[in-house]
Amino acid sequence: MDNQVIDDNFIIGDKPNYKLAGFGIRFGASLIDFCAMIPLVGISIYNTYFLKNLPLALVIGILLMCYKPFMEFQYGATLGKMAVKLKVVNLDFEKITLSQSITRYIPWLGGSLLSLATIYLLFQNPEFKETTDFMAIALIQGELMPQWINYAVNSITLISALVIIFNKNKQGLHDMLADTYCVYKEQTDIF
Repeated sequence: MDNQVIDDNFIIGDKPNYKLAGFGIRFGASLIDFCAMIPLVGISIYNTYFLKNLPLALVIGILLMCYKPFMEFQYGATLGKMAVKLKVVNLDFEKITLSQSITRYIPWLGGSLLSLATIYLLFQNPEFKETTDFMAIALIQGELMPQWINYAVNSITLISALVIIFNKNKQGLHDMLADTYCVYKEQTDIF
């Protein structure tokens, strides 16, 4: 890999030229992904308050957890990245492997696993099964998992993303771990 970064915006070398995607556009893609997940989140909320079906809750949690690594492995981008014309590539600007897509997901994995554990514990709680009151359910959830764990997990995700701002290759920690770049889909003629 004899690639260089030029002007902190382009990678050139013996492979096609791509413009690196910075924090702002990637954050925008994340917001679009969040919006795309609203139907599943809505079903999850309805299930939590009215259906109280543990298998459904776990299936939704697993689907939400698998979304990012699956989409980036299979299509090179999540729906949000597709919408803003970004893609994830390896250091040779080729499609990433399944292993790389899972490695890229590591900063979010802790939060996802914590969420699944909380769902399981919540649905096992006898008080939860008897109430549909928002505040009562929130109190039960608060008792299941210490708040500092949520803060720690969310801090890891935030730090991983913020590294993009300060890294000359515009890589987050998750990109560095997986040896990937997030680039604009269209190749760029910089000369």
